[in-house]
Amino acid sequence: DDQEDEDAVVNRISLYLCTFTLAVSGGAVFLLPFSIISNEILLSFPKNYYIQWLNGSLIHGLWNLVSLFSNLCLFVLMPFAYFFLESEGFAGSKKGIKARILETFVMLFLLALLILGIVWVASALIDNDAASMESLYVCTPVGLSRMFTVMGQLLVKPTILEDLDEQIYCIHLQEEALQRRLN
Repeated sequence: DDQEDEDAVVNRISLYLCTFTLAVSGGAVFLLPFSIISNEILLSFPKNYYIQWLNGSLIHGLWNLVSLFSNLCLFVLMPFAYFFLESEGFAGSKKGIKARILETFVMLFLLALLILGIVWVASALIDNDAASMESLYVCTPVGLSRMFTVMGQLLVKPTILEDLDEQIYCIHLQEEALQRRLN
């Protein structure tokens, strides 16, 4: 019952984030016709006192805000909503909303590192400077091997993927080795 309530809260939070993103997208879509119409109104009635609030600074401010919120939604809120829906908390930790939020932030951090690494490698490949290529050749294999060893130690293998026949065979071999030592 608590799990269903927790899932309902997670779904509601993700729905709110996606709704906000949709509203920002709608604002971005309707800002272009709004700016065109306001410009035409200002050109048609340049001396009208009641229409002077539709000035260029208002339109530029709206464009800046829509650009800021569009980037925020695209690069932060939407990935957060997706990873938040998919999260269950880390293995061995308490379950709950806080554990899901922690896992979501860790996933976003790892995604940011992955994108940063891809951009770094791409910029080193595009830049034909010898120093950048040497840096790429020297550091990448060591960094990759270290990343895989650390992540292999930290991650827990799911019990679904374990081969029970192999475990039983290993246990039988250990029993035989212990029997030989005792004899």
